[in-house]
Amino acid sequence: MSAIHETAYPRIRLNMTEKELFKIYTPNKEEIEFAKKNTYVALTRLGLLVLLKVFQRLGYFPQIDEIPTRIINHIAVHASLKGISRKIRKYDSGGSRWKHMALIRSRLGIKAYSEGGEKTMINVMIEASQSKNIIADIINASIEELIRQKFELPSFSTMNRAAHEARHEVNNVFYKQINNDLTKKQKSLIASLLDKPEEGRSLWHRLKHEPRQPTTKNMREFAKHMHWLRSLNKKNARFDFIPEIKVKHFADEAKTLDLTGIDETRENKKYAFMAALIFTQAAKATDDFTDIFVRRLQSVHNRGREALNEYRILHQDKTDKLVHTLEEIVSIWKTDNTDAERIEAVDSVISDDADNLLKQCRAHMIFSENNYLPFLPKLYKSQRKNYFEFVEIIKPKSSSTDKSLENAIKFIISKRNMKADKIEIVKKVKNNDGTIDELPLVNLSWVPDKWWKTVTGISQRKKTIQNVNRIYFEICLFSIVMQALKSGDLYIESSDKYGDYSKQFVSWKEFKKEITHFLKQIGLPTDINQIAPGLKNSLLTSVLSTDKSFPSNESVSIKNEELVIRKIPKTRDPEGLDLIKQLLTERMPELNLIDILSDTEHWINWTSDFRPISGYEARIDSPQEKYIKTTFCYGCYLGPTQTERSLDGISRKQIAYLNQRHIDEDKLQQSIIKTIDQYNKFKLPKVWGHGKSASADGTKWDMYQRNLLSEYHIRYGGWGGIGYYHVSDSYIALFSHFIPCGVYEAIYILDGLLKNKSE
Repeated sequence: MSAIHETAYPRIRLNMTEKELFKIYTPNKEEIEFAKKNTYVALTRLGLLVLLKVFQRLGYFPQIDEIPTRIINHIAVHASLKGISRKIRKYDSGGSRWKHMALIRSRLGIKAYSEGGEKTMINVMIEASQSKNIIADIINASIEELIRQKFELPSFSTMNRAAHEARHEVNNVFYKQINNDLTKKQKSLIASLLDKPEEGRSLWHRLKHEPRQPTTKNMREFAKHMHWLRSLNKKNARFDFIPEIKVKHFADEAKTLDLTGIDETRENKKYAFMAALIFTQAAKATDDFTDIFVRRLQSVHNRGREALNEYRILHQDKTDKLVHTLEEIVSIWKTDNTDAERIEAVDSVISDDADNLLKQCRAHMIFSENNYLPFLPKLYKSQRKNYFEFVEIIKPKSSSTDKSLENAIKFIISKRNMKADKIEIVKKVKNNDGTIDELPLVNLSWVPDKWWKTVTGISQRKKTIQNVNRIYFEICLFSIVMQALKSGDLYIESSDKYGDYSKQFVSWKEFKKEITHFLKQIGLPTDINQIAPGLKNSLLTSVLSTDKSFPSNESVSIKNEELVIRKIPKTRDPEGLDLIKQLLTERMPELNLIDILSDTEHWINWTSDFRPISGYEARIDSPQEKYIKTTFCYGCYLGPTQTERSLDGISRKQIAYLNQRHIDEDKLQQSIIKTIDQYNKFKLPKVWGHGKSASADGTKWDMYQRNLLSEYHIRYGGWGGIGYYHVSDSYIALFSHFIPCGVYEAIYILDGLLKNKSE
């Protein structure tokens, strides 16, 4: 049974302040008159007032014995019934309570639970169970709807029991649908994953395999893994009829089970879990394989740039000699000599070295404008097989009507085994009248200007190109595929990260239905024709205000037609600041981290989101205590073994088990949001800022090399990833996640807005 404190079910706070007590439970004159009008005895009058005030707070009628004496005495004092509060316990045994409950419902416009509340609650719980698995979340959804429809809330045990039944019913329907969609052959194939090998790892463990560091060798191994996963997922159960979040949950739960655990699960549930895991792992493997492709190709380009820099260093003396020769020629040309004398002098400088100088100039021009492309073929050849295997397995598709890049991929795959330096891209067709037409086999509109000459051998773009350089054509194509996958111009079916972004758009029907409500929420005119003029006026006002303040702005100036922003001068510390710091330090006690975690857990119950991934209640003793210790372990980088040595009452196996089976990224994020929202209620953060802006920055963290995220970066001098943080101007950490070292951090700035769910 879920604990009541894990849900939004209304409860009476035992540690209320006097201010809260007065604000919530003080009856006004109208309510006192209402009680006098409907009662004749002081005891029932007090009982009616107590029920009224408590119902206003809770939405249900508790027994008088469940209401703290402090609240009853407070109501009695303000209703001039102080001496009656001692006898109030007799109120429940009389018949007035039921009559008063009906009066209160009528006064507040509340419907009894028996008047349709149960049906409403069950419908909401079934709908919530489609996308939620935690009982507390399902209960919260039904509480919200019951309150919205002005129903009296039932007892918590009733809601808890109904939530379990709703989730069980919905999950069983999904399990049955998935099983009915599987053929006997597919079930047999899935069941074979659970065969226990005589030695080595089982196929079940292999299914949960994660990619390692993206080397050339590992890319080949992962290609084999992709083939195997796709063979498992081919003609597998369809999940179109199941909410995506539910499929993810089934897969997450399956991932936590070892060979014995999944084998002992009842049949319907077992096949549903395994099919969901195969489906999600195939999609994740597609994303991982694409990440490896992108990382390897980026590495080729980075090494090409490094090779260009090395080339320039090695040939610096030749470059200096060419510049020196040019300097001599220009100096001669600027003299007052006759043209004949100038030509003779220039000839003496060049003499018999003209061919060599011209050769050196042409060699230097090849690498002008940071052109590192000539270095790529040597770096590409060792990985050519991997790139072809990638596009053959993944089969990228165009997300627009322009299919030129998609067709180019099909064309180059058909020419994979060619060894010639040139590829003919024109097909000659003889007409009936004897004339010959040249039909292009591939459209080269996707080739960038930087690559054009290298790929085609021609400087200017022509309508028809006869042939292309095979190696450069392949490198250029794969490079553009990499960029198109990152930008969304190409997508991959059955992929999450690189899927078709257009499928995430709302339909026009949904857009028209929700647009008015959306515009009201963000404070824009509901008349679409007024939006653009309104935004233009707002922008114009901001521009004029900025221009007006520019002359007096000492931190900004324009020099050489460029904007120059200076550092704001540091403000002087106020007098007595050092003394205040000293006094604060002296009076601030040293605190234990475990004590801080325990206190905050007592205040805001941040561990309530940590539960078994299965959604069932935790079958462990003192779960809150163990969650706190697990958080301490991983939050302080101690590790399970060291934590076991440092803390009593928990073993390293328990810590590792809780971390793997009870805590995941989503649950951590929910706990963070809860903590942020509670912290934001304090007055102190409002002193630092308004919470309307945030700063973003990254910190390098050391990581093992054997994963996709870890990357070596010369700026950081080691392997690792970037912890990217968004911090509010009120000094609240809003959002953080890990990104590779070599990416542009700017593209992750908006994630802080899009993924921040806090208030």
